[in-house]
Amino acid sequence: MPRGPMMTGEFVHDLDKKGFGIIRTRPTERAMSQTAKTLGDRLRMARAEVDGTGWLASSDLLRIDQLERPETPVYVGLGCLAPPRGGGALALYDGRLAGRSLISRHGALRGTRLTVAAGPTRSPRSKHSLMSFDQRHGTVLRYRSPLDGDVVDGPLPDDMDETRFHEVVGSAVREERVLVHNWNPGDFLVIDNRAMLHAFCPSTGGRGEFVGVRFSFRGM
Repeated sequence: MPRGPMMTGEFVHDLDKKGFGIIRTRPTERAMSQTAKTLGDRLRMARAEVDGTGWLASSDLLRIDQLERPETPVYVGLGCLAPPRGGGALALYDGRLAGRSLISRHGALRGTRLTVAAGPTRSPRSKHSLMSFDQRHGTVLRYRSPLDGDVVDGPLPDDMDETRFHEVVGSAVREERVLVHNWNPGDFLVIDNRAMLHAFCPSTGGRGEFVGVRFSFRGM
């Protein structure tokens, strides 16, 4: 069974305010799946979809799911069966704080839109705003490190090209790092997908094995 404050209001409060929460359970796929189901009920999610196990590569790219897609999960969970060797920590960044900071310094970016290239969990190309307004969290920055095929549609200030744009936005995100989590077997980390950005720190000794979970409201 899961260990920690999951069945109390403390975990839900942390998830809402901090944007993440950590549970300890047994490092088996069955235990992780049961944890996901229990947590989904606690969060009143209609769906807690376990993506299955896989070996997670480590990189230093900032990532966030596309929030304008109807199937985008509200929360994402990652359960560690076997940790990466020689690194592979997960870094979390608060998109709420990063968004407010960026707009205070570069207000012209409030209306900037991006075109994101294909990826494993997205359509061939998708468009979204750099800034999103969430009913629970307010203004949130949505960004990922640039990959081939990504385009900044604009508008941008006259003195800012795409290279400078990524420097400015990336710096605003990194200033709001709130967690660097080094994995242990049995860790189950839940992230509020509406508020947080994440990146996997590079590992030197190999990948880790994880269970992924997507928590969604009914109809998503």
